Amino acid sequence: MRAPVSRPLVLAVLAVTGVALAGCSFRGGVSVGAPATTSSRPPTSAASSPTTTNPTPAPSTPTPTATTPVPTTPIPTTPVPTTPTPSAPPTTVGVCTSAQLVAALAPADAPAGRGAALLTLTNTGRSACHLKGFGGISLSRSDGAPVLSRQVRTDAAPAGLTLEPGDVARSSLSWSTVANTAVGEPATGGCEAVPTSLLVIPPDQIADQAVPWSAGPVCDQGSITQTPYTSG
Repeated sequence: MRAPVSRPLVLAVLAVTGVALAGCSFRGGVSVGAPATTSSRPPTSAASSPTTTNPTPAPSTPTPTATTPVPTTPIPTTPVPTTPTPSAPPTTVGVCTSAQLVAALAPADAPAGRGAALLTLTNTGRSACHLKGFGGISLSRSDGAPVLSRQVRTDAAPAGLTLEPGDVARSSLSWSTVANTAVGEPATGGCEAVPTSLLVIPPDQIADQAVPWSAGPVCDQGSITQTPYTSG
């Protein structure tokens, strides 16, 4: 049987234990019941180690990028060519030549003091030909010597004619039968020399044809007024 512990002894033990615990708590700052830890790193003073604060970066504003609109070029459409229906080639009509035309002269009615005649060109060729204009005219004697004459063309616009074989083109001629004393023609007798032929040159040609002339002298220095050829 264990002997009872005396009260003074218990108090002494408690007092010693309390002193020990109090010393440990003062030196290490260790709470009662927590294990004591030791560190080899020396304490760092708050004054010697300034606290570095990381600055908050300013938000960056994106630089706007200028965009240039690219113009669009429309693609041209090429029309599809259509093939025309072949037709017969046109027949080319050549110019009427002196060789295929025959000139003739017929008297025509005229007022007093004037003479008139109808000049014709007949296509005696085997094909059609084209004729347009006045051509040329002049007077001559039987020996071929020229007689004073002058062609006077009217203001009428000539029209193009197509003469089939046998077709006739006509031109009207007129002249004065009264002497013109202002230009030196005698008042009595013949005003000018008497011609025997009218030399006719078709339009766009050089060669002439001699047509018999029986209308007497042509006064006013042989001036003959002529109209362009028209269809008969």
